[in-house]
Amino acid sequence: MSIMKKDKKYYVYKITNNVNGKIYFGKTVDVGGESHHAAKLKEHDVVYIRSAWASGGITTIELSRQFHVRPATITKIVKRERWRHIP
Repeated sequence: MSIMKKDKKYYVYKITNNVNGKIYFGKTVDVGGESHHAAKLKEHDVVYIRSAWASGGITTIELSRQFHVRPATITKIVKRERWRHIP
């Protein structure tokens, strides 16, 4: 057996040090928004979603069907829980 399987404290310590090391050496990049590999929306889509919601007359379900995302995603965009960097 390896040490990591036996000693959970060592394993957590090792993971923490690896993450801190990556941050220290600049090897991690915060990828968000449309540059994320799984992004289905663009910034202009988010602006449109927020303005359409603010003007009223359109539901989260209609917006989700239009943009092929879940209604919960639209709700999080409107509440600014997602895509916070977009005004």
